[in-house]
Amino acid sequence: MIDFHVGNDPRYWLDRAERARSVAESMTDPELKRMMLDVAAGYERLAKRAEERRRHLSSLRGLRPRNPQ
Repeated sequence: MIDFHVGNDPRYWLDRAERARSVAESMTDPELKRMMLDVAAGYERLAKRAEERRRHLSSLRGLRPRNPQ
């Protein structure tokens, strides 16, 4: 299972996408290469979603009431 904070880090997913593309480049079977590039594209979509979640959560933090001091 992926740690919640890691799963929300776009860099984590972008790194996995880069590794998948690297593996795809070494493949000679065109179908397997296409499949691995599809995996990389999926990781890139996850990175985009993680970035959207990060922005959303960041905007919500500004809405929290402050503790009176």
